[in-house]
Amino acid sequence: MSDTGVPSAAPFTVLFVCTGNICRSRIAEQVFRDRFGETAGGTAIRFASAGTHAMVSDAMPEQAQQVATLLGGHPDGHTSTQLVPELVAQADLVIALTREHRSEIARMLPRASRYTFTLRESARLIESLVTDDLAEFPAATLPLPDRLRGYVPLLAMQRSLAVRPQNPDDDDVIDPYRRSQSVYDLTGQQIRDATDRIVSAVSVLRVTGLR
Repeated sequence: MSDTGVPSAAPFTVLFVCTGNICRSRIAEQVFRDRFGETAGGTAIRFASAGTHAMVSDAMPEQAQQVATLLGGHPDGHTSTQLVPELVAQADLVIALTREHRSEIARMLPRASRYTFTLRESARLIESLVTDDLAEFPAATLPLPDRLRGYVPLLAMQRSLAVRPQNPDDDDVIDPYRRSQSVYDLTGQQIRDATDRIVSAVSVLRVTGLR
């Protein structure tokens, strides 16, 4: 929503962040684009990714491409991008792949802590949100980008309400880079499970305009 109160035409931008931007964040970006559609409702939503320590122009390893494809993503040949404050500032929602990435983002731009979550954290927070009888959801009459923006502070509020995992590592997605196929498979499973939970919760919220 603009400062004038007029609904914004700007797309809702989701930024995925990992370390090198060649495995986890790229896989998640492609899977979300497949599940939600980058141009849902016209130009309502956009997905991007970057790495906190990316070697600019690195390509996805073949194993990461295979995992992305298996999960419905479409490796597009794009190369890695280094995370900079401007990318964080321009995003409406930042999805980190681990708690350490989330912390690095907050150090880079402190106000981003209000709209930065890990992927697996996002899944449990949105599940908590859909069962929160006191939550006041954004008006269905708002344009889709502004309605999505309205859900972000509601997710942040769930941090004090949602059940925390017994093992904090359960909010992270494991790094498969230069590791065995079984680790790549586990990474894919963690991304798939979190994405499925988010998709299921969004269907309950009935956010019209998304796939």
